[in-house]
Amino acid sequence: MGTTRGISKPGSGGKVYWTRQRVIEGLQRFYVDFGETPVNCIVYARMIKSEVSPEHGTQRRRCYPSERSVFIHFRSMREAWEVAGLPQDRHKERWTAEEDAYILENWIKFSRKAIANKLRRTVGAVANRKMALGITERAGSGARHCDSERGLAE
Repeated sequence: MGTTRGISKPGSGGKVYWTRQRVIEGLQRFYVDFGETPVNCIVYARMIKSEVSPEHGTQRRRCYPSERSVFIHFRSMREAWEVAGLPQDRHKERWTAEEDAYILENWIKFSRKAIANKLRRTVGAVANRKMALGITERAGSGARHCDSERGLAE
């Protein structure tokens, strides 16, 4: 027999309120209201402890799961955002060999913006990574960028 993990509300007779599905829905609501997906649980906790939701004027504690509720169902905030299908802030994530290879193979074909969108990184991060990989763009080099969506869908 499986057990339902979660935190029950006082007076609920031990029934779990923040089930995995409700946590996912609460995180999606959080993203709609704030437009952010903080991967640091302390930052997330501070944001939900505020009195009023910016969009709905309601108390946030009732709308969003606590960080404790999130960690009952997920190993990390990053995993929770991913399961909820939401974009994540990747600025502290290490670059992978696959990302480096993609930049090296496509920097002349696509703009930094197109590469950034494909890799889910910022334009600045792609520019910095290109420099770290030793890629330079010289004026008059004839480099052209083709931002066709067909080429990025590969």
